[in-house]
Amino acid sequence: MPAQPVNSSLLLVRMLAAAVAAATALAAVFAVGAIAYAKAHGINLIDVLTAPIAFVVYAGPPLIALGLASRAQSWAAAAIASALTGLLAAGLVVYRGAPWHFGYWQANANDAQTQMLVATLFLAWPTTIIAAAIWRAVNPESD
Repeated sequence: MPAQPVNSSLLLVRMLAAAVAAATALAAVFAVGAIAYAKAHGINLIDVLTAPIAFVVYAGPPLIALGLASRAQSWAAAAIASALTGLLAAGLVVYRGAPWHFGYWQANANDAQTQMLVATLFLAWPTTIIAAAIWRAVNPESD
């Protein structure tokens, strides 16, 4: 059975949510890298070895939101993906992880790293898991 075509307004919402999620993931990875660089005053071997783990931890929630947005087949699923994307982007700004907080990262690298880690582990990941579970319930499966 072929997949049903998606109307243009739903496609636009999906694409906007996916774009914001991708930008959020890039901003989070940039923040973590800049904070690590500021803490170590350069790149160390441990930073290179832990980079894949940091990528999964910090970029995981927005990348999951990107996947939810790109695969949404209904308005409810697109709304959940958009709301999750908005929450993750807003959280990045609130917890000083946006690129314009670069000066804060350099001046307070230890605090910035701890704040990003706690916000990611205890807010971003649980919110993403709950939103993904609800998204699965409202998104019709296509074969």
